[in-house]
Amino acid sequence: MPLKRELTLVEALFSGIGIIIGAGIYAIIAQAASIAGNGIWLSFVFAAFVAATAGLSYAELSSMFPKAGAEYDYIKPAFGHRFAFIVAWLAIFASFVGITTVAMSFGGYISAIFCLSCTLGIQENPNIANFDWLFWAAMLIIFSALVLLTGVKKSAELAVAITTLSIVGLLIVIGMGLPHATKVDLFEIKSIGGIFSAAGLVFFAYIGFEEIVRLSEETKNPEKNIPLAVLLSILLTSILYVLVSISVLGLVEAEELASTQNPMAVVGGIVFGREGHLLLSLIALFATSSTVLLIMLATSRILYGMSSEGALPSFLQKVSKNGVPKAAVFTTALISMAFLSFASIEFVASTVNFSIFLIFLIVNFALINLRMKLPAKHRPFKVPFSLGPVPLPTFIGIIVTMLLLLSIDHEAVLFGTIALGFGFLLSIFYT
Repeated sequence: MPLKRELTLVEALFSGIGIIIGAGIYAIIAQAASIAGNGIWLSFVFAAFVAATAGLSYAELSSMFPKAGAEYDYIKPAFGHRFAFIVAWLAIFASFVGITTVAMSFGGYISAIFCLSCTLGIQENPNIANFDWLFWAAMLIIFSALVLLTGVKKSAELAVAITTLSIVGLLIVIGMGLPHATKVDLFEIKSIGGIFSAAGLVFFAYIGFEEIVRLSEETKNPEKNIPLAVLLSILLTSILYVLVSISVLGLVEAEELASTQNPMAVVGGIVFGREGHLLLSLIALFATSSTVLLIMLATSRILYGMSSEGALPSFLQKVSKNGVPKAAVFTTALISMAFLSFASIEFVASTVNFSIFLIFLIVNFALINLRMKLPAKHRPFKVPFSLGPVPLPTFIGIIVTMLLLLSIDHEAVLFGTIALGFGFLLSIFYT
């Protein structure tokens, strides 16, 4: 049974924004502040530029190949089945770890409100130190899987509602802090290297636009609506992120921001007291829950898409009566929960970034390759400003993405490389 083509441009756009706005801005901003100080907003600007160059490539490729397999379907005609499989596996791995990262952030916010271990009287047990966030993170993944089983239309409608609330939360922060930003020296930076290192970390806040392309088989007029949703989601979230990072500095010193686990809640508490702290905590919960739901939605679709083309086990093709790839949804939930054994948001976010940067590099190269190999292929959207077959934004994107790769933590690079090697082994059996 094929997937149902039910999503509109607005629903696809809000799905992308819902994925992007989550743990990145509601949690990662604290770790980034410890690296870049007052220059954190410059890190967001640079990360937005990198996201835009990759987004343009995804927009063109998705208009050429509007399929749920996404990267797999883009890279296969450029570099062959095996290379496409390895890159698609890396995208799946990044999605699994990304779900875990955001779920961990959710667990941190909700455990600050409801101390479950305190209620159960186990807070003194060092062996269960992470009981709270682990429990709530797992519950979120399970709940998201159940929501996804109701159908893509209902899942998207819920995501639109939650995403709207998440945007309201960011607008509250902007309204509170932007008037005070004039008191801060925004160009007092620790180092240029710190700006780039923080950009490599906060890039996690932009991850999500590439997930939109995996909804191609469930979106109406995907050749037009998917590229538009990709580019609009990057533009809108970039504006919000830069304004939020400046506004936060107007209320909280970078050093204080770096020391907190729930930065937005701290901002709310400074301005409105306990009520503000609780309000921003609740909005952060909704934002992170929406992101988990939507990444799981996109991940299950790429599993389904690759299975449909024989690149993954056939059981992942099983679709329920309401058009949901149920086996892929269950698989996504189970593997994501397995990654909860990690305890550092910064580490798992860096691991995701390493994987995504590699994927973006290859996607950019694939676009240039297909410009030369398939020049007559219909492209409803085309990256502008080309020199011959090479789009300048794509070429620049390759260079800046390489720069960000150099900023990734070595342990995260090692872990990502191991995952890449595992993908190579899998490719032997499925290509």
